[in-house]
Amino acid sequence: MTPHRSRRGSGSDAAPERAAALDLGSNMVRLVTGSVDSQGFVTVDAKRVEVTRIAEGLGATGRLGPDPIERTGRALDRFARVLREEAIGRAAAVATGAFRIAENRDDAVARLSDRLGVPVGVVSGEREAALARRGVRGAPGAVEPLAMLDIGGTSTEIAVGSVASSIPTGVVNLSEACAAARPDDPEAWLRREADRVVAGLATPADPPAVWFAAGGAAVALAARREGEGLLTFTGDRTEPLDRAALAAEYAAFRTEDRGARAARLGITVPHADLIPAGWALLEALLDRFDVLHVRPTGRGVAEGLLAETLRNPAP
Repeated sequence: MTPHRSRRGSGSDAAPERAAALDLGSNMVRLVTGSVDSQGFVTVDAKRVEVTRIAEGLGATGRLGPDPIERTGRALDRFARVLREEAIGRAAAVATGAFRIAENRDDAVARLSDRLGVPVGVVSGEREAALARRGVRGAPGAVEPLAMLDIGGTSTEIAVGSVASSIPTGVVNLSEACAAARPDDPEAWLRREADRVVAGLATPADPPAVWFAAGGAAVALAARREGEGLLTFTGDRTEPLDRAALAAEYAAFRTEDRGARAARLGITVPHADLIPAGWALLEALLDRFDVLHVRPTGRGVAEGLLAETLRNPAP
């Protein structure tokens, strides 16, 4: 990926250092590594993403299943090897939406922390939104006041200026609820449910004209539009997209069969099957906040956590 830089706190005598940050999401696990120089500039030098779908089945059982936990554990085994091989001594890890609601989260977090070799902390939705916002601040074109949407697997985070909020609905639990309901028109059902869950969100008095999208359908559709894989998409060269462009890309996505959709984005068919739920949530949010232009970005919680880790003095 193309390295990006953001300014840390001042202090010309700060020694160069390298660190890592991990985001254990409901659908994917992300590892970013980077460093800070003596002028306080943070550079992200590598990003690794694995789809583990730890939230699979969570809506029906209230628990993280053994297979999703093991999939996530194997990904963390590989990430732990990266930390050792690259001699990265400072690392931080957070777990988000699925872990917040799982009955067995304490056991799962303990097991995954042990495999990673780094303590994993479960963060609130508001904290997740704040970290994602911090990560997006490093994206090209990011200016204050910054507005951001991050549609995840089991929750959706919104940040406008310094105000961050979260709702407990994402693409995994919305898709599973739709499958359980077995409606005649799944897309219409998804949109009605998305409208319902966003209806209570407060709307900003003077929102920015362009909102960043740090995850979800907007990122998938932008990657598709640019011929990139979803897991490697950065958005660094992506101009803001208007709603007509997004709608046209989604219409094209719908014309393809399930296998072609997935292959084009470099993801599995079950992962691609989540995009209609992401589109319903995206459309509902854009209507709710009267958003006309969206700037998709591959940055988010992991990048925000990395900047925070590098900013804090080493113990």
